[in-house]
Amino acid sequence: MNVKRIIKAFQKYQSIDNIKIALLRAEEANPELPKSLESLGAIVDDVACYRTVAETEDRNGVAEMFTNEGADWITFSSGSTVRNFDLRFDLKKVCRRFPDLKLASIGPETSKVLNGLDLNPNVEASLHTSEGLLKAILKHS
Repeated sequence: MNVKRIIKAFQKYQSIDNIKIALLRAEEANPELPKSLESLGAIVDDVACYRTVAETEDRNGVAEMFTNEGADWITFSSGSTVRNFDLRFDLKKVCRRFPDLKLASIGPETSKVLNGLDLNPNVEASLHTSEGLLKAILKHS
């Protein structure tokens, strides 16, 4: 999420002083956006409406197949996907085992979490959407 872009869009549309804004987001969402909106005078309700929960089952055998064979790319669409993947598979160990494996990040916040594991994404989407992530991978390939 590009907070500066969101703030500029609001400012271009109208003043947000005393405007009520409901942000429906993940439980562990970055607090930068509501703080930025509040600094411009908005009245913000930051509502956690979902929680990311790590998958622990391997109902179709894909986790076992990945563990044995690796992959060409792993795409990460949020910091929580990085953390949950790392908890389940030990991402640094996976990268050592499969040296040709490439990591793709949807944006800077997700890349920060990878960096915190001493890993760097091979690509980071400039447009922080699934489409942007796909374009970044295609451009790199």
